[in-house]
Amino acid sequence: MKKSILISALLLCIAPSVFGQEDELKTATERKEKKNKKQQYINKEEAERIRKEEEQREKAKDISRIKDYIKKVFIKWAEKGEFESSKEHFERIQSERVKKLHQVITDGFTIIMNNTGTNIELGTYNADEKIYPITITLFKWNEDRSTGSADRQFIIKTNVPFEKEEAIDFQGSIKSPKNYNFQGRDPDNWFVADGFLFPINVEYRGILKNIFDKENYPLFSEYVFNTDDLGLSEYFPENYTFTLGDYIKSLKEKQENNQIFIKWHK
Repeated sequence: MKKSILISALLLCIAPSVFGQEDELKTATERKEKKNKKQQYINKEEAERIRKEEEQREKAKDISRIKDYIKKVFIKWAEKGEFESSKEHFERIQSERVKKLHQVITDGFTIIMNNTGTNIELGTYNADEKIYPITITLFKWNEDRSTGSADRQFIIKTNVPFEKEEAIDFQGSIKSPKNYNFQGRDPDNWFVADGFLFPINVEYRGILKNIFDKENYPLFSEYVFNTDDLGLSEYFPENYTFTLGDYIKSLKEKQENNQIFIKWHK
């Protein structure tokens, strides 16, 4: 009997200690789980923030803005008119969709160019190596370039070969932005790098000077668009691929005079 009572007493003494350890273990596990959940939430928020920033950067690119413009304008054009029968609507889409697509990409490019500003700064001419260090700043606005500061700007430094007399003439020409331009309406003078458009030549006093090597980047006139990527599969069941250069070429071939060429160089 005494032995049984002794064992019971020992169990009572040991039990609180064991239960206390279990409570501490449970509390530590809960803290760890809570900490992990908090970290997961922070990681999720950070990932979402990065995703949104990437999305905004992508939308800000010239090519993305042109694509968005093409899609928006084309879908609006493709809507059925109030006085248009279903048959007339279908026939209009089928017969005019390609022409409209080309016209819209032309307008999209023009809008981007109208919202792109430039500035040239010259370094000190190296008479021995006949090199002119040039800094070109491109200012890009989302909509109206006449209001506020630019939404984005790119500062590009390059060394351009110039003969002495040519360098002196160039220096005098760029004192005013009115004396030079980047042939903004010519898609053959802009190349696409990381979704943005950059100029190849600068024109001053009727002289065309190469300032950038486009390397392996495509000219904007060579940039390939397709209707699947534009989200226009509803109107083009078979993916239609096209470039602005092909469209301009086809227009020139249809014109006996040079009106189209002049239009792109105004």
